[in-house]
Amino acid sequence: MFRSPLARRLPLLVATCTIGLTAEIGASPTDGVHAATVRRTGPHGPAGGFRRLPLPGDLNVLLVVLDDLGTDKLAVYGADEGAPAFCESPQVSWIPTPTIDLLRAEGVLFTRCYSNPTCSPTRAAFLTGRYGMRTGMGTVIYPDEPSYELPNVETFLPELVRDVNPYPYRRAAFGKWHLTDYEASDCHPAENGFELFQGIHGNPVSHYDWRKVTSFGGSDFGCTSTMWEDVREPGGSPPSIDSWDGAITRADAAAWIQGLGANERFFAYVCFSPPHAPFEVPPDSTLSPATRGLLQALDYGVGDTAREPDSDDERLIYHANVEAVDHELGQLLASIPASVMARTMVVVVGDNGTVAPMISDPALVSHGKRTLYELGTHVPLIVKGPLVGTHAGGTCRELVGAVDLWRTVAEMTGLRSAEIDAAMGGTPIDSLSFLDAILNPSSALARTSAYSEVFANGPPPPTGLGWSRGITDGSFRYMRVRNDAGALTERLFHTAADPCEFQNLLAPPHVLTPEEAAALAALEAAMDAI
Repeated sequence: MFRSPLARRLPLLVATCTIGLTAEIGASPTDGVHAATVRRTGPHGPAGGFRRLPLPGDLNVLLVVLDDLGTDKLAVYGADEGAPAFCESPQVSWIPTPTIDLLRAEGVLFTRCYSNPTCSPTRAAFLTGRYGMRTGMGTVIYPDEPSYELPNVETFLPELVRDVNPYPYRRAAFGKWHLTDYEASDCHPAENGFELFQGIHGNPVSHYDWRKVTSFGGSDFGCTSTMWEDVREPGGSPPSIDSWDGAITRADAAAWIQGLGANERFFAYVCFSPPHAPFEVPPDSTLSPATRGLLQALDYGVGDTAREPDSDDERLIYHANVEAVDHELGQLLASIPASVMARTMVVVVGDNGTVAPMISDPALVSHGKRTLYELGTHVPLIVKGPLVGTHAGGTCRELVGAVDLWRTVAEMTGLRSAEIDAAMGGTPIDSLSFLDAILNPSSALARTSAYSEVFANGPPPPTGLGWSRGITDGSFRYMRVRNDAGALTERLFHTAADPCEFQNLLAPPHVLTPEEAAALAALEAAMDAI
């Protein structure tokens, strides 16, 4: 949200006063993570509960977004034996992801995190804490369609951290942005709270041949300068890690973090572009010997694409990219000094479900990315860091929505929900905190339903005839779909009993049971209330 510097000072006074009332800790913010015991009441935490809360400046936050990767592709979800049945795409074997496996072992795994079915609306939700119907971001931004960008009047997460938190946080974004026109708005991240952006505005034509934009935000809350760079191998040389966007995103983020001062705190937003299409063989150094061997046996080299689309070969290359991004994430974490990691919260989340061609079961291809089904919206979420404490390896089975990252990350930097709400005034905010579940994975959370939507991008509220809306309570899923002619259809699925959501309970001749009818009424009411 772009406001004058004077207007930006007003919430800071509120934040400073409130902090003195909620946590009387004498130590300075640079002394470490304080065990502040604070009573929580109200809609964003369990009434009467106690928990440890970070103070401003205690913690860094590293938010990592995985692209086109649903829970069905990760072994940490397949190994969750105590979970309700999930819809899974059959695997020949699990993809090697040692970094994600370690994060899960040392952190908290969230088994019921839901997103929008495409990337731009989910990223908008991460950064604004608001549903697309309020921001106008309802579907993916394409390079060849009329441009739309997430409006600057929104309060982006880095702006919230900068303007309300009394401790000065450094803020930077790396990798895929995908919230504005591909070429026209190169200042968009810097105009909305990030001091530095290095990456690409949309999806590249090739992960080895792409346009990198660098933009800088100044002290006047604007964009001071930008530059474009064509990234490709020189002189027609074969593709290598030197031009691969996954490695460059990692290197840029690592260099920025390493260049910060010892007492500087940061919020880093790191978005890898792979494994999103185009599906190209990643650099050899990012792959295990077994995966390299499989690719070489099929005569695929670095940068190659599958000889046939939607084939087992293409799925192998996609899986190799998942492994490669896991490797780069591991390299990024390893590059951060131990003293910095000791006060850093790491949040890894997906932007939407697995892309349809990478779903191995033909019966499920129509349920992947771009759809409101479980496979299209169920995304990984893992959180690791000092707030996890003795709950390493814990599992949270409560509902979490993509919008909830906004408030929760802000709270990780030491803000309180009351301060956030006061700063936002009367602006409707859909984000609910899940910080309680990081502190104790068995905590009950406020969210009782998770909402997803699809509609044509444009100034809110949505005005087009065609749209799709879905909502789940973790057991049932309800959908309303209106086509471009205005015809409305409704669907209800008992996901707990039908994980892949094949049976529409609203289709004749089925007659709803009392349990199903009650679930339908509750989900209809919840959707209507949004």
